[in-house]
Amino acid sequence: MPGRGYRLIATVRPATQERRLRWAGALAASMTVAMLAAIAAWSWWPTSAEPAYIYVQPMQNYAESPVQDPLFSAIETTFLSELIRTFPGRVRIDDGEDIALRLESMMVACDLGPTLVMRLLDTREETYIWSEAYNLEEVAAATERPTLVEQAAMDVGAAIR
Repeated sequence: MPGRGYRLIATVRPATQERRLRWAGALAASMTVAMLAAIAAWSWWPTSAEPAYIYVQPMQNYAESPVQDPLFSAIETTFLSELIRTFPGRVRIDDGEDIALRLESMMVACDLGPTLVMRLLDTREETYIWSEAYNLEEVAAATERPTLVEQAAMDVGAAIR
């Protein structure tokens, strides 16, 4: 009605017991169908039974300092051992078809001193999911735990979880 609002023109009557029961039955049936569909979808949903394997590429030395080669070699060996200890059965040193993650690392020279740069690549998506640079002189100056190798392994673990 102009200027006054809406007017209900349908006749209003109380719902009968039969209509209420029909409504409740239809609601129960639709909820049952929805629950069965959810259970079926959950049971058929693909699960990852196989853990993602990590291919650890050999470290590249771009620092071009032969004096630091022994340090570089020690870091590489210790880091690989720490990764194997942290992720038993998931670390590979050979590239295979079942590899889901590839860890790249390199030693570079920069203004602040030798720096270890690490990147984690998701090989299925071909995207980097984690990257970090660790300055060796800063790590050597720090007296608290964790060590460079432990910190790097923890960072890799956090990135893949």
